[in-house]
Amino acid sequence: MAGCGSGLGREAVETAAREIRGLRKQGFLRGPVMVRDEQDERRQIARLLKMATGNIELYLAEACNLRCRYCYVDANECLHGKLMPPEIARAAVDLIFARAKGVDRLQITFFGGEPLLNKPVLKETVAYSQRLARRHGKQVRYSMTTNGTLLDDEVISLIKRYGFGLMISADGPPEIHNDHRPLANGWFNWQCSYLDAFTDNGLLHLFVPHRWQRCLHLQLPETELTRLPTAPELQPGCRAATSCSN
Repeated sequence: MAGCGSGLGREAVETAAREIRGLRKQGFLRGPVMVRDEQDERRQIARLLKMATGNIELYLAEACNLRCRYCYVDANECLHGKLMPPEIARAAVDLIFARAKGVDRLQITFFGGEPLLNKPVLKETVAYSQRLARRHGKQVRYSMTTNGTLLDDEVISLIKRYGFGLMISADGPPEIHNDHRPLANGWFNWQCSYLDAFTDNGLLHLFVPHRWQRCLHLQLPETELTRLPTAPELQPGCRAATSCSN
């Protein structure tokens, strides 16, 4: 840590060092797995597969319906247009249940590309993992990273039923978002100030683009809503922003 003090106070460097040591002690910071040869690599893979874990990330789609100008996946030529077959998804779920010894809560994350391009496998994976969870007395939580353009009533119902954690990518105001994130067919992904909206039991849910790859989740009672808040009213400190849950 001696070389890290340039421009920082000694106290700040010592605090960072203590935090890093604490994280290492808790097992959060680990070095890369080094292998000597192919045989050693196989041994390391076998060792890792025996470790207990309750987390898995499923790459449902090597495809996307957007062509974001800065996309690292597209730049690395990883968008082959392929979708994960259902049998591979089921095998992955079987694997995570087999490795979840002593783990009561499992986490399945859906990723891509755009995972909602493979909606049938998404639905089947949730249903299959729920059957296994009931059989083995475990709980399964879900999360998904999506651009939000393919959300529909069926997907929203699934998200609400199982309490999905969502990461919806958005690039701030509509004019910036639309310029940076065109559709794959060349058309602009014209987006209004609201990324998505739906109602549930008298509550209006709005997802509003906000800063870099973030969105606000606003909840407004329909009975109190005379008009939708405008962009200036959503700035920090304004009544419309502070009265909403986000």
